[in-house]
Amino acid sequence: LGGAMKNVLAVATGVADGMGLGLNARAGLITRGLNEMLRLNIGIGGQPETLMGLAGLGDLVLTCTGDLSRNRRLGLALGRGQSIADAVREIGQVVESIQTADEVMRQAEAHGVELPIASNVRDVLHGDITPAEGLKRLMAREQKAEYPQALFAWIAGIAPANGRVWEPGCGSGQASRGLAEVFDEVFATDRSASQIAQAARIQKARFAVEPGERCSLPYASVDAV
Repeated sequence: LGGAMKNVLAVATGVADGMGLGLNARAGLITRGLNEMLRLNIGIGGQPETLMGLAGLGDLVLTCTGDLSRNRRLGLALGRGQSIADAVREIGQVVESIQTADEVMRQAEAHGVELPIASNVRDVLHGDITPAEGLKRLMAREQKAEYPQALFAWIAGIAPANGRVWEPGCGSGQASRGLAEVFDEVFATDRSASQIAQAARIQKARFAVEPGERCSLPYASVDAV
């Protein structure tokens, strides 16, 4: 998934650079692109930490910034006003994103995951919209928090309501339901920090973790409630 999506996102960053939008725009697209990768990964049942290493974040940054990237070069050409046919002919190699964008969006639609950047890249590659129109679409989106407040408490091992501690290796505290289902529940709620803590306390009886034992992922950890 990481290898497929980074190609699609590299087109987006290439377009932004080709349009002369600057380094801040590139950084924003990479950051929001990682968010889209994480959401689709979890939506299809993957583990979020998989994409926080070289297979996800590392490959994404390289492909979005390296000028040897065929997909970034395609985006650069489109951002400068070239046609897809001319850009592909000039690159002279297979540009994976042209096919991959369709499959990424098929998966997203099948699992009910919204991917604004990938969706606009697909539409640009189909010739349905121009790069400028895609940019306008993204800029017109409603502003909201980058990540729901509940997400990182959940990742760190505090269960949302009706869930369990998720992290493998913390006693026998495995998820009682599909990961995607729990993830959807967290994203569908808007809880305050105190409400998250209360939900975790309510579910304490379900945790197969002793008090004081730590449940951790490579990038976040908390003491068991």
